[in-house]
Amino acid sequence: MQRPRTRVTKHPPNEPPALDCPKCRKSMAYVRSFLSGVRRIEQWDRFVCLWCRGSYEFRQRTRKIRPVDSHVDL
Repeated sequence: MQRPRTRVTKHPPNEPPALDCPKCRKSMAYVRSFLSGVRRIEQWDRFVCLWCRGSYEFRQRTRKIRPVDSHVDL
């Protein structure tokens, strides 16, 4: 079975939310979104904190934020 392709975009179908950094509580900058899925398209939004340099991913379906490797956004 073939894996679904992941599309990267700066213009996703769902507006990325304005988020504060979980570490320093300052506003984060939106970087890009990822779209993929088998039965329905899901969206993940990537953010970076310009203050503490943390990188985070926000999953639209679950409304959860998690840290990711910072080298991905550099």
